[in-house]
Amino acid sequence: MIRRPDVIWRVGRSRPYWVSILGYTGLLVTAPLLLGLSMAFTTYLTALSMRMAAVPPEAGSFLIRAIPASIGALAFFLVYRIVPHRPVPWRHAMIGGVTAAVLFEIAKELFAAYVRYAPTEPCEADPPDDDHPGEPSAA
Repeated sequence: MIRRPDVIWRVGRSRPYWVSILGYTGLLVTAPLLLGLSMAFTTYLTALSMRMAAVPPEAGSFLIRAIPASIGALAFFLVYRIVPHRPVPWRHAMIGGVTAAVLFEIAKELFAAYVRYAPTEPCEADPPDDDHPGEPSAA
C-alpha cells in the first residue's frame, strides 16, 4: 500500500489529516448506503415487473439495468471526486464515474454468463467407505 497518496497525484503539500479522515469516513458511510439502495431498487423493480402487467417488459428490463448502473456511477463519481489529493473537475469525475459504472456492469454480466454456462462437476458430500479403512460400515 502506498503510504503517501499525494505522490500519485503529484501534490507538493498533502492535505490536512482531518480532511482526509472526514472524506474517507464519508465514503465508508456512503458506499454501503448506495449499495443497499441499488439492491433495494433492483429487487423492487424485479418484483414490480413480475406482478404488474401494466409495466412493459422492455421498460422493466431497462430500469432493472439502468438504476443500479446510475447508482454505481454516482458511487464512482464520489470516489473520483473525493479521494484524489488535488481538485478534480466535476466533469472529469462524472465521465470517469459513468465509464467505470458501465465497465463494472459489463463485468457483472460477463461473470453472470460465466457462472451460468461454466461446466461444473458433481461434488460428493460423503466419500465412499473404502476411503476410510478401519471404520465400521453403515450397512
